[in-house]
Amino acid sequence: MVLYRSALALVRSLPDESHGGLVVRHSARYPILSDEDVFSAGLTAEGITQAERFGNALADVRQPGRLVSSPVERCQDTLRAIARGAGWELPLQSDYRLSHPFIERIWSGPTVQWKKDPLPEAVRAILDLVLSGDKTPGSLDIFTTHDTVVAVLAGYFTGASFQYPDYWPDFLEGILIWRCANEVHLKWRDREIILGSWPLEKTGQMQLGL
Repeated sequence: MVLYRSALALVRSLPDESHGGLVVRHSARYPILSDEDVFSAGLTAEGITQAERFGNALADVRQPGRLVSSPVERCQDTLRAIARGAGWELPLQSDYRLSHPFIERIWSGPTVQWKKDPLPEAVRAILDLVLSGDKTPGSLDIFTTHDTVVAVLAGYFTGASFQYPDYWPDFLEGILIWRCANEVHLKWRDREIILGSWPLEKTGQMQLGL
């Protein structure tokens, strides 16, 4: 099984001269059977191999940008394995905005709807992280995170409904975010959303793309 198939397809769809940011769930981990496992569950041997293979494939299509991870070890190990597979010798950064506790209030609270609600501050903060930094044409930033972070971003902007296990973000599945001219684009699976200019107004509008 190729866990990274859909994420690699997203990256390959990025215009050649555009800089992109891939927000991707960590690779395959051991089961979480207790509260302690939420933080300590590590990657399986197959999960490490899949992340390395993903990196190897990425190296053929993109130049390296920033490598940023949730502070949780399995996300950091995923990013290290991707970089190792790609041969990218770059420093790994850790950012709390990619953690589950940062997004938990939105995840656990009432469903928000784009166009009808103000942009949640946690979502805005994650987009600020992804859209900041150097934007060398043809390069790719990678942000390793958790299923709940991916689900909130995809659900908020595309209206996707997440009920476990149906439609759930898989290991090494992610969202691609990039700028084209003055507009920010977000792509999740087969949905592309045009967010408009950034920073967005809190009540900003979006247009549905392909």
